[in-house]
Amino acid sequence: MNVSDDLSVVVDKAHINLILNSQNSNNPLYISVFVTLLMCFIVYFLGAASIWWYVLIVVVGASEGLKLRFKQTEERSIYLNMQASIKKQMNALVRQRQMLVRIDAYGNEITDKWHKEVARFVDSVLLPGMSKSERARVQADQVTFNRALNVLLIWPVADEAKRRTVGKCFDPTMNAREFEAHCARVLQSHGWQATTTAATGDQGADVIAEKQEHRVVLQAKLYNSPVGNKAVQEAHSAKFHYKASAAVVVTNSSFTASAQQLAQSTGVHLLHHSELPELEVMITDTDDAAQELSHKLVLAGFMPGMSP
Repeated sequence: MNVSDDLSVVVDKAHINLILNSQNSNNPLYISVFVTLLMCFIVYFLGAASIWWYVLIVVVGASEGLKLRFKQTEERSIYLNMQASIKKQMNALVRQRQMLVRIDAYGNEITDKWHKEVARFVDSVLLPGMSKSERARVQADQVTFNRALNVLLIWPVADEAKRRTVGKCFDPTMNAREFEAHCARVLQSHGWQATTTAATGDQGADVIAEKQEHRVVLQAKLYNSPVGNKAVQEAHSAKFHYKASAAVVVTNSSFTASAQQLAQSTGVHLLHHSELPELEVMITDTDDAAQELSHKLVLAGFMPGMSP
């Protein structure tokens, strides 16, 4: 990145942050008042005597001020909605970036597939969340929208992906056992007691991790293709064999649609290796959701083992 690129990043971030923090800002009105007064002074200096000149200047100035204020308000609404949607989907976006961005032989990031995924995210999530007038505004000014997309999505997701992997030393050339050890080290660095199992006879668990009340079995799959049903089945079986509270399949790749469906029905967690630092949060959220559902069933009169 050269100096001009650095300056562009600073300017774009400053502009977006100014818009986001401009709630109830009257700056456009102040600007229109200043311009109106300036124009009145110029007309007076040129010797215009008719009062209608001044009336016209005031009307035009007020109209332009209101247009600027409306434009600023709508722009802020667009950015706030984008920011909220991106924050909600941050884990998924980071996972997709980790899976789609590759490093070439010269150490450069190959981001073509990732940028296509961003475009799909815009079309399927961001644009449908906007009003008709907001979508029209975005489509009419793609340059400004792309700058906002850089500030609110591209750069934050890249920073978060880097934060999650820094110091973790993942290497796509490592073998299966090295990947299992890598997963264990990541968990250990986040407070887990994690150990790898024997290479054979592991009963479906490559890593066993414990933290407070949680006991988790992990299937670690270093694949060049999507992980299928077998890994999910093995993790599910290992959960009962090791009397664990949760089962996880973790990979550097992605998962087939069938594996995702099976994981949903069996309660197995599917993770990209970059999500391991958030494992405790994911498991806790799932436990909380299950407890809430159980509580609702009890309140509704549905007790375990009883007919309603």
